[in-house]
Amino acid sequence: MCFEEISVCPECGTPVGYKGVVNKLYNFLCSKCGWEGSNFKTKKIKTDFRHRAKPCHDCGIVEGELHKENCDMEVCPFCGLQLLTCGCKYTEIGYDADDLPEDIFNDGLDDVDYSKWKKRLQEKGRIPYIFFPNICDKCGVLWPIYINIPPKDLMKYTFIDGKRKLFCRECYKEIKSMIDKGKKDNIKLPEMCYYCGFMGNDLKKINDENWTNKIEPRMRDKTLCSKCYIRIDSLLNDN
Repeated sequence: MCFEEISVCPECGTPVGYKGVVNKLYNFLCSKCGWEGSNFKTKKIKTDFRHRAKPCHDCGIVEGELHKENCDMEVCPFCGLQLLTCGCKYTEIGYDADDLPEDIFNDGLDDVDYSKWKKRLQEKGRIPYIFFPNICDKCGVLWPIYINIPPKDLMKYTFIDGKRKLFCRECYKEIKSMIDKGKKDNIKLPEMCYYCGFMGNDLKKINDENWTNKIEPRMRDKTLCSKCYIRIDSLLNDN
């Protein structure tokens, strides 16, 4: 069982809904008691993310399938960015990186170049849809609530061992306190499953598997627990 973080009312504990941005801060509203503000509390609840239906919000396909053409959720197999807007459709068919159109999103390929690009994608292999959640790199909670971190603090408190990390509010406070006390070298982040947040010894490295090329590049150095490994292996090989 996984844990997911939700935002709740500090007055009555009811889950709150997003209302908008006020003074550059995310503002929430409680439908039960009427509380409104940005100083909400968070709560961790159990969730079965592994078996939850997770269709693509843009094209509607399910995990393990290829996105429909022009879906904004498809990942480029060459660079790992959004396929719809990255520059690989130019560089991979021979254009110089310094001569890319100023507006890549709106400046499309002609029919000849588009055919070349489709062939390159087929040769490389498109990446099937797997919905990897955001996960706190310290405690493994899924979908940690956004923290209003000042830009000047991002580099100082969220880059560990040279890589940007994501933290829930509680873990961010702990990490920030350790760094402020000069104990950054003592910070040890656990190995975990980057699909369900499980922490333990039963982990497999994604880049050791024969379907590594079917996983988006940013996830290839991550680990999966045995249950999530079996599920993803099945999703990728059954479709």
